Amino acid sequence: AGFSIVKYTGNGGSATVGTGLNQQVEMVIVKQIDGESQWMIYHKDLTGNTSGDNPYNLYFSTNAELDLTAFGSYDSFTSSVFPVTRQSVSTAHTNNNNENYIAYCFHSVAGVSDFGTYNGLNGTDVKVYTDTNQDGTGIGAFEPSFVMVKKTTGTSNWAIFDSLRTGNNPTYNVLFASLPNAESTYSNVYGVQFDSDGFTVKGYPGGNDTTNATGDSYIYMAFK
Repeated sequence: AGFSIVKYTGNGGSATVGTGLNQQVEMVIVKQIDGESQWMIYHKDLTGNTSGDNPYNLYFSTNAELDLTAFGSYDSFTSSVFPVTRQSVSTAHTNNNNENYIAYCFHSVAGVSDFGTYNGLNGTDVKVYTDTNQDGTGIGAFEPSFVMVKKTTGTSNWAIFDSLRTGNNPTYNVLFASLPNAESTYSNVYGVQFDSDGFTVKGYPGGNDTTNATGDSYIYMAFK
C-alpha cells in the first residue's frame, strides 16, 4: 500500500533508517516521541531533491520550507532506507543521540495514493492529476477522498479536504493540520473538487495563500 510505520533510536550523527518498503519514499513524517521536538517532514518536491544536494524540510506549522538538512543527502535515499542527521543541539529533530523516533513513510501507489506539487494561479482553477505521470497521460488515475496541501514558498497553514465531512463536491470545508481550530468554511476561498482522475484546486479572485496563489508552489498528498 506504499505506507509503513517505523520506530528507530537516534545515534547523534548521520544514519539511515529502514522503511520496510520496496520503493523510494516520497514523503516522510518524523516525530521524536520521548522529548520535545518539531514534527519534521520530507517531501520529494521540496527544494534540494537532486543528486549532490540536501533536501529542504517542513514542520507541521505555517513556516515555508526550511534548509535544515534533517534528512541528510538526497543521494542517501534508496528503495529501502531514508537518511537522517543531527543538525545541531537546537534542531535535533530526526537523529538526537539515544532518543526514540517514529516515522510515517509513504510512496505513491497507482490507483491508491499520489504525492506531488502544483503552482498556484489566483482566480483560475488548478487541475491536479493523480495518474503515474501526474499529467493525465499515465495509468492508475483515481478520485481522492483525502487531500492535504501546503505552500512551500511562503508561510501558510496545512489545509485538509476530504469527501465525507459534508459530502459536497467541491468542498469548502477545510481543516488545518497546523492549527487546533475546528473546521472552517470559507465559501469559495479554499476549495477542492474531487475528480475521477485527480482533483481541482478552486480559484478565487485575488487568490489565497493557503491553496492557490500565483507565484507560489504547493505540495500535496492525496489518497483514494
